[in-house]
Amino acid sequence: MGLKGSALLPEVEYEEVRSLICMWLTTLGHILKIDLAFGYRHGER
Repeated sequence: MGLKGSALLPEVEYEEVRSLICMWLTTLGHILKIDLAFGYRHGER
């Protein structure tokens, strides 16, 4: 039943959610990369 409910969602709404998730993951990736870079720099010194 849950799958049927999600399938009824409009394609536009689904695309918007997908793009938002992609943007969030990309931003999170950048933040993690920055944190890792700072961590390695502080760890070396």
